[in-house]
Amino acid sequence: MTALPINGRSATDSEMLQLLLDDSPDLIYFKDLNSRFIRGSKALCKHLNISPEELPGKSDFDFFAPERVLPHFEEEQAIIRTGQPLIGREEENIGKDGKAWWVLTSKAAFHDQSGKIIGTFGISKNITALKKAEKKLEEVNKELVTASRSAGMAEVAIGVLHNVGNVLNSVNVSAGLISMHLRDLNLESLAKLVELLRKNEPDLGRFLSQDERGHKIVPYLEELVRYLQQEQVTLSNETKNLVSRVEHINEIVAAQQDYARACGVIENVKLADLAEDALKIHGAAYERHGVSIVRDFDSIPTLSLDKHKVLQILVNLLQNAKFACDASNHPDKQVVVRIKSAGENRVQIQVADNGIGILPENQTRIFAQGFTTRKEGHGFGLHSSALAAREMGGNLTVHSDGVGRGATFTLKLPISQKHA
Repeated sequence: MTALPINGRSATDSEMLQLLLDDSPDLIYFKDLNSRFIRGSKALCKHLNISPEELPGKSDFDFFAPERVLPHFEEEQAIIRTGQPLIGREEENIGKDGKAWWVLTSKAAFHDQSGKIIGTFGISKNITALKKAEKKLEEVNKELVTASRSAGMAEVAIGVLHNVGNVLNSVNVSAGLISMHLRDLNLESLAKLVELLRKNEPDLGRFLSQDERGHKIVPYLEELVRYLQQEQVTLSNETKNLVSRVEHINEIVAAQQDYARACGVIENVKLADLAEDALKIHGAAYERHGVSIVRDFDSIPTLSLDKHKVLQILVNLLQNAKFACDASNHPDKQVVVRIKSAGENRVQIQVADNGIGILPENQTRIFAQGFTTRKEGHGFGLHSSALAAREMGGNLTVHSDGVGRGATFTLKLPISQKHA
């Protein structure tokens, strides 16, 4: 066997090298100055579907399309000219069967005994399994991000659906009233009157002045005008209510869509505007359950943050406050929303209710995932809200003086994301 001239190695070294090439699972090759194969590993020959004896003298152009080979050929020629190696490049290749496979490739020049460059050698390690694992990991990560975002948006969506449902109840009431009034219009009597007038049309003057039935027509028409005027007012009012409630639904849905589109985006926002949007989403439910809202907003600088996360938290806190007020049966149900400064570069939003309050032992557990005191609760809302607050560089806390004493939730945030 002819010795491979690699820095003066002997024939025995060449034979040992071939043994190593035969045992290696990697695609290893040596090429001359024209990028023709001199020797290659058994794995390379198997990949090229050629015997080791047939490999010498052939090039990549004998096995692959020129447009695929040319960039690699030019790359190897550059290594021969400059002596600069190529180390650890990931490459995607398409096999003859059309399947994609990935390799990690390194190439370098090799020299004769005098140090002169006489060709190139390279190693390509099959990393297809690793790339598949990376792709799967990326897909799982995207799924987790999507699930996390969906979980946060679910709180807003639940509030939207609940309050749209409340408004739709009012829409149904107004639509029912309009339908009832239209159904009760006495058009049959008016039709009979028209028929009576047509029968007496040849002598209508005498009929109206002398006939007993004709004497009743004018008073009847006067009464009909009053009735229709009253119906007009009623139907007009109900129609206005109907339009107003449909607009309210549009506002609630539009607010939710606006915040959904902005998820993950840092924007300059005003806390008062965010609070008003959250109150708008819950407005119908608060009105229906007789819970009054008190606003106590200080003038606060514009904040730079993810407004969807803030809305998610506020919607959840306002929803919990409504439930707490309902459960207390308090005659004067009230929720106070405060926006205050919380020291340098920080602000706070408080949602305080006069509801059923929180047991002392529960105040340390209330933000834990899965913990809930409501039969229909899922224990995720406050947990996800606390996580969202932390992601923005803030925190969410609660205080209650005990059962029946109400509760105050405080969300503290940095004025700018850079302070997070």
